[in-house]
Amino acid sequence: MFLPLHKRPDWRNPPLVTLALVLVLLAVHVVAQKNDREFESAASQYYFSAGLAMVEIPAYIRFLRERGLQARAEKLVAAIRQDRQRGLYAAFQLIQGDGRFLGALQEGRVITRDDPGFARWQAARARFEELLSHSLAWRFGLKPYDFEPLALLTHIFLHADYWHLGANLLFLFMFGFTLEYLVGRLRLLLLFLVAGVLSGAAYVLLEPESARWGIGASGAIGGLAGAYAVIFGMRRINLFYTLIFYFDRIRLPAIVMLPLWLAWELLDFVMLKNSTNNIAHMAGLLSGAFMGMPFRSGRNLDTDYLDEEQKQRDYERSLRRARQYLANMEFTLAHEQLVELNRQYPDDRETLHLLFGLSKLDEFAAEIHRWAETIFRLDDKDPLTSRFIHSVFMEYLKIVGKLSHIGIDTRLRLLQRLVSIDALDSAETVLNEIADDPDMASRMPASLLVLINAAEKRGERERAARLREQLLSHFPDSEEARLLAGTNQPA
Repeated sequence: MFLPLHKRPDWRNPPLVTLALVLVLLAVHVVAQKNDREFESAASQYYFSAGLAMVEIPAYIRFLRERGLQARAEKLVAAIRQDRQRGLYAAFQLIQGDGRFLGALQEGRVITRDDPGFARWQAARARFEELLSHSLAWRFGLKPYDFEPLALLTHIFLHADYWHLGANLLFLFMFGFTLEYLVGRLRLLLLFLVAGVLSGAAYVLLEPESARWGIGASGAIGGLAGAYAVIFGMRRINLFYTLIFYFDRIRLPAIVMLPLWLAWELLDFVMLKNSTNNIAHMAGLLSGAFMGMPFRSGRNLDTDYLDEEQKQRDYERSLRRARQYLANMEFTLAHEQLVELNRQYPDDRETLHLLFGLSKLDEFAAEIHRWAETIFRLDDKDPLTSRFIHSVFMEYLKIVGKLSHIGIDTRLRLLQRLVSIDALDSAETVLNEIADDPDMASRMPASLLVLINAAEKRGERERAARLREQLLSHFPDSEEARLLAGTNQPA
């Protein structure tokens, strides 16, 4: 079995339909179905205590022989002889799943009105079915031999036990929340319900004589899995898989999940023949895959996050290669590798740091202004980025001596960044560079006011007074000067 591994849900925009479906399925089982097992147990006890077993089991063995199922009949007889109690209960279970026999019983073709004790049997059978009808799983489950159209929908919300429910809820959430973001809430709900109905219809059409109660959201969830596989197509995803007791994960194109899952269901159906409704699972997968096709080409789907892990591995591999080139003093190769990395990850600090370092060499000296300006314009406001910018600024100034090669807007951004980390000496150095540039005269008052406020906040009164005097004397007609003068007027 396969399970996709995703990024975490975005709880600022929660997958409401997926969560609602999870809660509804949980509530139905915990609240509405809480006594199903007791009702079914009471009905089975009545079956034996009321003598139904002694009438119907021999009739069932005859029925099997009449249908040419001699080997099955003899196997059942042998089981009863070997262990009467277990054998009779096994026969009861087979009867409950054999729609042809139950249909013949209902039509009076097995135990007829001419049989002695018919009336007593008929009353006991009616009472047994009445007791059984208290179980929601029996009443609203899908029974092909006694088909009720409403059961195509109701069977989706019923489960046999907590293991059955838990597995379905896990798969529902893993596929559901991703698809909800991709196709939208209403479409996800329709996909879930339609796949569930179609999977139930396939069960009815392909096993029309079955009386096994078809219950569970597995077919509907199979529809989500099929749609997921088609929508993501050849995009490689992380899949968790289990083979008996072996667990691992593998990265494969999403579409591969569809044939693998179908093959597993087919193998389970042919070889194991257990209680799993493989027909519903396969029908759900195929119906979901069909319904997922329009979304594959018709919507701009955000699936880039699937590549994040591979991108991270590629980034780390390329960075290691660049470092190895540097260690071997193969600077041209290192430069080519780092420039390509910068093209892919333009804001990566590590790459920019190495490129700035290379620009100190004569052969790359012309690039020092480019990389310095790129670093000064980094948007991240975290402390590490701010300290990185400050250290590059100090080094650049030491090498170049001035900021004339740095753009006006970049210098202003740099001033704001240095003020934000209280590097006021460096900020004032940038301010002086601005003052020396005639193109910056109109922006000087605002820059001076920013630095004045920062100095006052830090308690550097001497610096604040000096800068205040500079603003008032050099730009007396500016809005900033009037604002500053107004704050200094006595009350």
